[in-house]
Amino acid sequence: GRGESALGGARIVVELRSVNHRYLEVRVRTPREMGGAATVVEGAVRGRVSRGRVDATVQVESTGTGLVTVDPGAARAAVSALETLRKAVGTEEPISLALIAAVPGVLTSIAEIDPGATQRALLDATSSALDALTESRATEGAALEKELVRLLAEARAALGSIGERAEGAVE
Repeated sequence: GRGESALGGARIVVELRSVNHRYLEVRVRTPREMGGAATVVEGAVRGRVSRGRVDATVQVESTGTGLVTVDPGAARAAVSALETLRKAVGTEEPISLALIAAVPGVLTSIAEIDPGATQRALLDATSSALDALTESRATEGAALEKELVRLLAEARAALGSIGERAEGAVE
């Protein structure tokens, strides 16, 4: 099953795959910027699926405006602090963009901007994926039932044939 939900300049995509399993086992893979998403997805799956091994994959795709925002004020403050540090330790090493970007608050992922909206979008995408997964499992179950009924009819026919041949086998 696959579900999608819009979130600002991004789209959250949840894909679910399941195979038969005696108990319920849920495994969730999420991108790093979606910190607590695994718990949210696992809870939603456990609420609607009773058995099987379910593999969930969460992806965040940019729809144009990007997944990360930049705080120019925080970037300027980071440069100023790093300049002070550079002078304090007496080095001429240049301050790299990677070092500036690594300072907390300079770059913010979409999941950090509005955790509530992120969770709602994640739940919407997961719910859509669960709807599709449930439909797929029902379709597969109906096909399996049809095949089992066919095989049972063949077995009954073979049993009748065996019964007829068995009568003369002792003689």
